[in-house]
Amino acid sequence: MPHLSRESAGCLLEILEPRQFLSTTTVSPSIAKPLFKLPKLYPTSTTSNGAQLITGDFNGDSKLDIATLLASGVGVKLGDGKGGFGKITSTSITSGFASNFAAGKFNADASADIVVVGTAGAFILLASGAGSFSVSALDLGAGQKGITVKTADFDGDKKIDIAAGCTSDVRILLGNGNGTFGAAKIPFTGGHNHIVSLGDFNNDKQIDVVETFQGANNFQWLLNTGGGNFAKATSTTASFAGDLVTADFNGDKKLDTAFVELFGQTVTMILGDGKGGIKKRVVVPKTLGANRLVAQDVSRDGKADLILISNIKAVTLVINVLLGTGKGPFAKPITLPVKNNPQSVLFGLFNADKKIDGVAGFIGKIGILLGP
Repeated sequence: MPHLSRESAGCLLEILEPRQFLSTTTVSPSIAKPLFKLPKLYPTSTTSNGAQLITGDFNGDSKLDIATLLASGVGVKLGDGKGGFGKITSTSITSGFASNFAAGKFNADASADIVVVGTAGAFILLASGAGSFSVSALDLGAGQKGITVKTADFDGDKKIDIAAGCTSDVRILLGNGNGTFGAAKIPFTGGHNHIVSLGDFNNDKQIDVVETFQGANNFQWLLNTGGGNFAKATSTTASFAGDLVTADFNGDKKLDTAFVELFGQTVTMILGDGKGGIKKRVVVPKTLGANRLVAQDVSRDGKADLILISNIKAVTLVINVLLGTGKGPFAKPITLPVKNNPQSVLFGLFNADKKIDGVAGFIGKIGILLGP
């Protein structure tokens, strides 16, 4: 994937939130030029809080689109391939709160589909053109409500599967390639409110699951043993853990995990040993809390950076950018106090210039930040 040019650490002042979203406080060194143009705002829906965004080609035109999670459905804005987006098309699901969603190609057509989980259960949204979807229920099992959801090919059959972090366990649903899924497999049960992420943690070229949850030994890996089956591996304790992301943060070609603890007061990194175990546990400086995390090489140096989005310790939302050094510890953070409270940040290629662009989610709108 193309990356952003690295002018200096100060360039990140405008990577995530450009001038009109920044407070007047000076928070980083002077910069030669911003890495994003000033944003163009697009309305979404009054029921969109901006905290959940995904990208995908939802109408099969080979142009990247953006989906936002609504209170009881999904809204899609179709991209024009030039950095512009059309009106929102909303698809209603049912009454109940939608907590998380993910994109994946669940059938044989050219469009990306969506899976949504929440208090009403789970739903598959198969793209039917122009940003609209047909909706069907997805059976997670009796009494289960989805907390988080991810998509990948877990059994190597080139059909996209689903991993759902649920109220009391993790569930794997293998795709049939036609928009339907098999019965849920349960690789782990115990605790509650499971939050999942994915990656190959033992370098066997199979996608594994990492999760946090509320309960004992509540950070753990579930290693893929083939055929959509998983085995519990190393676990450790995480205190009131939340969002988590995966990347190789120390440049040793072994996947690591960063997650929030203590209701977002701290961020912890688990450096992986490449065998599904723990090499080292590192606490990011305690002044940097977070509600949500994003792992992305925003500085185009081949080293994973960590973006922390937080309103834990401030009335206004704060974004901290930790530049990866490729050796484990991050460089001194760049703190971006912002106005208008962007709730999330996402990256993608929204035009044809092959430069990574950004999208910030706000209540009722999104801001597109094109690379210069």
